[in-house]
Amino acid sequence: LQSLEQSPACQSSEEMAARLDAYLQQLRDRENPSRPSEEKTFVPLEVGFGSDISPRIGLFRGGQTDAELSLWQRLKFRLLGKMEPAEASQMFKEQTTFRNIEEALSAVDEATQAPYPVLALLGEPGAGKSTLLRKYLRETVKRRIEDSSAPIPFYVTLSAHKSGSPLTFLRKEWSRMLGYDGLDDALAAGRVWLFADGLNEMPRAGYDTRMSQWRAFLRMYFSPQGNRALVACR
Repeated sequence: LQSLEQSPACQSSEEMAARLDAYLQQLRDRENPSRPSEEKTFVPLEVGFGSDISPRIGLFRGGQTDAELSLWQRLKFRLLGKMEPAEASQMFKEQTTFRNIEEALSAVDEATQAPYPVLALLGEPGAGKSTLLRKYLRETVKRRIEDSSAPIPFYVTLSAHKSGSPLTFLRKEWSRMLGYDGLDDALAAGRVWLFADGLNEMPRAGYDTRMSQWRAFLRMYFSPQGNRALVACR
């Protein structure tokens, strides 16, 4: 009965809109959905102290044999940690650098003439991946509050993904945070901006299987002019 009561069929569009508004207000007010006590002031780091410590954001291209692979596929070996640093430096060559994450996420793929639908935010422990991800999440929340046609920001911590497919996991998280079962409709409409933190923090048991499932899920549901995703990983 509870599942039936919470289903979209038993809820008015006004009620779902009210729950979405409450969710957005919570994200805006708490700043960090997973750590409400985090300092609310974001201080961007300056670039230029030295080539070894300057933060860099860029698109990476593989060798000619990888020309047909998507950006996510080119990065998957690095995400899985199956290459030595020397091997990675040979396969992953920096193509472009950007001044900030906003500029990187707005970059247009020449092949599709649209921004990249899925991007991986990579960095060493403590480099600021989660902070940067949440920074852009807050910007996306503000845009959605001001414009109801903007994408719906959806923040998840992947350390909580212990079993089941990505879609099953995200459905549960959507229902838990928004109070209604509407993820499938939002995905079908191309209105989701997914922020997934801690890909490397998923439980070790079944990790490779879930990684494969995530790649398949992102290829299926995220495309140019549709849903977008930013995934943070060591």
